[in-house]
Amino acid sequence: MASIYYLTGMLADDELRISDSTETLLGSIIDGYADLQSETERSVARYDYLVGAAEAAQLGLIEAAVLAGSWSYEDAPAWERDRLLASKRGRAPGRGSVWACSIPLLLVQKCGGGKSRSTRISVAGNTLVLQDGSATQTLIALKHLGMVDTGHLNGPAQVQEPYL
Repeated sequence: MASIYYLTGMLADDELRISDSTETLLGSIIDGYADLQSETERSVARYDYLVGAAEAAQLGLIEAAVLAGSWSYEDAPAWERDRLLASKRGRAPGRGSVWACSIPLLLVQKCGGGKSRSTRISVAGNTLVLQDGSATQTLIALKHLGMVDTGHLNGPAQVQEPYL
């Protein structure tokens, strides 16, 4: 039995979208995605979209922290402000280093070809590193950002966190 996937949330204008393909679901939120012919073009579109989503989420986290009074531009060191506002196309902090800012650091890394779920999303300190990859991995990363709820309607993962 083929899986039926769903997508809802802020990126889907809070509509429930259902498809038999994760690619079709991405096409419903990424402009022009359905028209792309090659996997390379779709991969670039997924990566760029995920980076844009991470940048928007990072700005939202900064704004929430400022409004809550737990962080301020004036009191933060320049390197911390720069890192939070820098491109999300970054590498995670190196082994042994930990991001200790009260605001989580969001980064998107190009897929290294790893197949293990543990390599898709990793957290080091107060850092969320989103691993770019397939359409399914992109939906999972968007879910981790809190921008969508997604999964499949049939199969064993419908109750637990769905890894599509």
